[in-house]
Amino acid sequence: MKQKFLHHLGVGAGFLGLIGWFWAGRELGIMDWATQQVPPQFGGAGLMVGIIVVMTPGFFIWKWINRWLERTLSVTGIYYEDAYYASMDKAQADKKKAQQKDSQRRDQHHHEGRDNNANDNDKSDGGGSDSGGDSGGDGGGGD
Repeated sequence: MKQKFLHHLGVGAGFLGLIGWFWAGRELGIMDWATQQVPPQFGGAGLMVGIIVVMTPGFFIWKWINRWLERTLSVTGIYYEDAYYASMDKAQADKKKAQQKDSQRRDQHHHEGRDNNANDNDKSDGGGSDSGGDSGGDGGGGD
C-alpha cells in the first residue's frame, strides 16, 4: 500500500510540475510570441503551435520522471504503447520472415533452373542440333 501511495504522490507532483511548466512558458511569453507570428485570423493556430512548442519538452520530462519513479518504487504494469509497439514489432518480424522465405524460394528456383539448363546441353532430347540424326534417307553416300 505504501508503494502505491508514494507512486500517486509522485505522479501528482509530476502533474503539478507540468502545470508549472505551462505557466512558465506562458509567463516567458512564448505563446504570445507564437500568436504574433501568424495573421490575426490564424491566432488560434499560432497559440496551439506555441502550446505544442512549450509542452513537448515538458511531456518528455514527465515520461522520464514517471518511468524513473516506477522503477524506483518497483511499480509494475503495462504501458499502452508497449502493446502497440509489440504488435508492430511482431508484424515487422512476420514480414521479414516472409521476405526471407520468398528470397530462399527464388534462390532455390534460380538454382534449379540453372541445373536444368546444364542438362539441356547433352542434346539427348533431340532438340537444338542440325547434325543429322536420321540413319536412313538420302545421305549421299555412294556406291
